Amino acid sequence: MNSTASNACGAPISTKRRRTLADLLLVAVGKIGRGPEADLFARYNARLRPAFSVREIAEGSGAGAEIKRREAAAILAAVPGPAIAVALDLGGATPDSEAFSASLTRWRESGKALCFIIGGAEGMVGAAVLAARAALFMGPGKVFLGIAAKDTPEYDPLNPEIMVRKADELIAMEGIDALAIGMGMGTDRTAPRLLAATLALNVPVVLDADALNLISTTPAFAAAVANEVSNTSTGAVIKPKLAEMPHQRSTFILTPHPGEAARLLNVSVAHLEADRVTSALVLAKRFNAVVVLKGAGTIIATPEDRYFINTSGNPGMASGGMGDALSGMIASLLAQGLSALDAARLAVFLHGAAADACIAHGMAPHGLTASEVIFEARALLNAGLAHHDHG
Repeated sequence: MNSTASNACGAPISTKRRRTLADLLLVAVGKIGRGPEADLFARYNARLRPAFSVREIAEGSGAGAEIKRREAAAILAAVPGPAIAVALDLGGATPDSEAFSASLTRWRESGKALCFIIGGAEGMVGAAVLAARAALFMGPGKVFLGIAAKDTPEYDPLNPEIMVRKADELIAMEGIDALAIGMGMGTDRTAPRLLAATLALNVPVVLDADALNLISTTPAFAAAVANEVSNTSTGAVIKPKLAEMPHQRSTFILTPHPGEAARLLNVSVAHLEADRVTSALVLAKRFNAVVVLKGAGTIIATPEDRYFINTSGNPGMASGGMGDALSGMIASLLAQGLSALDAARLAVFLHGAAADACIAHGMAPHGLTASEVIFEARALLNAGLAHHDHG
């Protein structure tokens, strides 16, 4: 399999160095503006672009390429502020840089994007609420939350900006720019109906949690996601390339953890974890979708045999609700105009970088919550956008 690994691949940095650079997070989010820390930050910041090209890092070309890859991984993993700006320029690492720049421009100018979140069965409403809050903090125009539980809360008391509806009512609304479904949704009678309605929509969709569980047990759902079409003359199954029909079919992003991914592939978790890259690529090709295989070193894979290994994040993220928040972030970026691949890459990196920033504030790794990561992600996104505009 001729797969292409890009960008944030590299050797892990030492604990000592990580601790030193973690202090720079304070600078990255604008907490420190002067002093020796700021000078040190400026030196690293200056090295992010002029010292080596992102294309060289991705392709492994140029003098000292291996050292450059390791340096890039260290900086991107440990200094999220400017790293978010680099993440916003990730197109420079791949042949689609012009498309990424155009995508970024549409995102910044959107302002009225509608992001929908579907999930939250009885006893699991919090999962959908976390996803909706994460989506809200990424800056779309509006976030609608569709609750699958019979007793739907009237509003989110912490973020009343989120418009809460019954899931059936919400999914019938018009004007959806992107949707995430599955977080805490369950798999009972209501859930299959909601998933079927979602798969019939022609909008970008993030499939997570119970949506993935239903797909793994229902061949019709799996076929709908894969967009399998029979050739009328030969009977062969055709899977159109995503790039060929970006607006003629629903764009799907699957965000499984190892257990969900193993069920989708009908293999054991041990088998899947033995070769995470290949597993992610097989999933992406099978479902003709961008796949975010979560875990230490989250992998973003495409049907075209491209993959990206994330370097941000820490063990504190192994707690409830983190995956729900990530799905909300991806859906929000999708709604604002980013492509499926760009939304997944940026959200995954930002999600981990926010958790890393929480270490600098003494909130991680022990006791770190998804709600805290959501707040920090917004701060880093704004810092990264500012750096992107003025760097």
